[in-house]
Amino acid sequence: MNRSASQASIGQFAERDNIDDDFKPVIIKLWRDLAKNYKEQMKFIFRNIRMQREQRDDRVAVTQRDFLSYLHTHDGKQAILDEFVKGFNEFSDEYPDLREDDQTKEELHQRTDVLSDELWEIVEERKEKAIEFRKQIMEAGHVEFAQALLTHNAQHLMQAECDKFKIEIQIL
Repeated sequence: MNRSASQASIGQFAERDNIDDDFKPVIIKLWRDLAKNYKEQMKFIFRNIRMQREQRDDRVAVTQRDFLSYLHTHDGKQAILDEFVKGFNEFSDEYPDLREDDQTKEELHQRTDVLSDELWEIVEERKEKAIEFRKQIMEAGHVEFAQALLTHNAQHLMQAECDKFKIEIQIL
């Protein structure tokens, strides 16, 4: 755009200045109030979003800590295994000649099978408890609650934009 076209454009707007001088301060006050109100609404909404994010992060940290604590609880398998090994070693030290006996070997194999079954029972029970604990975490409703809050905040953002637009149109 050349200089003369630019000046003509400015002149065109100057000719359109049909706002009464007494009314200009009122329009400026309306515009400033609109901007102030909009800014306050945005600060409030974004503060809510930030608080929601912090609360969500805290809930996730607590959930992780609780789950890790649960996973690190002792289930007694090591104590059972240690007891078995201690008994086996004591028997071997006390009766070294019987280790070669077929009936003794069979008895030791049966004891090993019993130990294996006992350990597998503990593993299965712990697995069921872990699945139940996981299910409780998943069904706690934290995700749904966070989505509802986020939707609520998004609606407030949209409403603030619509209100601002409506007032701007009225001022113009």
